[in-house]
Amino acid sequence: MYSKKDLTERDICTKYITPALVRSGWDFQLQILEEFSFTHGRIYVKGKLTARVLLTREMYFDAQGKPITVSLKDYTREKVKKQFSSLDDFLTTWNNADREEAIVKELEAQGVLVDALENAVNKELELFNLICHTAFDTPPLTRKERVNNVKKQNYFTRYGETA
Repeated sequence: MYSKKDLTERDICTKYITPALVRSGWDFQLQILEEFSFTHGRIYVKGKLTARVLLTREMYFDAQGKPITVSLKDYTREKVKKQFSSLDDFLTTWNNADREEAIVKELEAQGVLVDALENAVNKELELFNLICHTAFDTPPLTRKERVNNVKKQNYFTRYGETA
């Protein structure tokens, strides 16, 4: 037996709501309509004009104006790993940098499309986590998740003021 918390909205309708309506006298064929999709893609309406978009494709170009033919994540991974040989190398550079903007400028000079990557991967991630996730396959953690991990590991009580 399933818990109702494990069921989707569709499952709840099928298992509970529709049978209750039929038991109360509703005609399943004439009075009950299931949700259904009538078209593929998103529909845009502007005045009397309508358009349906079935597929969108974004193209990115490198610093020399050539189209990037691999995924944006793969392209970024390649560029970052050319600049930083390992995650430790990246962490050292990041921690020694005066400001985040300096690293962003350095990455952009190497051809990394930081804004496009932020939009493509996850807008909730900070740049540090975005680069670590994309280039070095670390789990994509938000700042809040990182803070919670530090709290769980009890760093502040273990190391006191030095933490």
